[in-house]
Amino acid sequence: MDQVAELRYSRLAMTLVITAALWGCGPGDDKGKTEKKAEPPKAAPAPKKDPAPKAEAAPKASAKLEAEGWTLIGKEQAGRKGETDRITADPTKKGVKELRVVVEDAPLELEAMTVTFRNEQQFKANVAQKLSANSVSAPIDLPGEKRVIRHIDLTYRTAAKGAGKATVMIYGR
Repeated sequence: MDQVAELRYSRLAMTLVITAALWGCGPGDDKGKTEKKAEPPKAAPAPKKDPAPKAEAAPKASAKLEAEGWTLIGKEQAGRKGETDRITADPTKKGVKELRVVVEDAPLELEAMTVTFRNEQQFKANVAQKLSANSVSAPIDLPGEKRVIRHIDLTYRTAAKGAGKATVMIYGR
């Protein structure tokens, strides 16, 4: 192409671009407006209905205790047969005046509990009882003022056949 033809086509192209911009006909242009109107949000699709709606799970007993100021000392998984487990407490935790036993997932027969304090003194709590799944024992008062716990020995077994394993947690306050 010669220079005259190039100049003609470039002038023509510039004229078309300017005209299109003035008329709002440019590519991607929305009629010369600089801001787009916000589209109303689309409604969320309706949730699918289950043929048999499931009941909502109740909040765990442990969450309620933590909200009331109880601190988790330790936890163990209880087997089906009778057993004794030791829950070792964190030595940096503050002393406690009372304990509670929380059982989740399966019922449990709590047979004995021995608390050993930092100074090696022991306290045998009278705790022989059956606790249902997702339940909390009554508070167990410890002797004296607030005491730092070294470990707790628990003797227990899962109470119901086929109920799975129970999780045993000890909370202190």
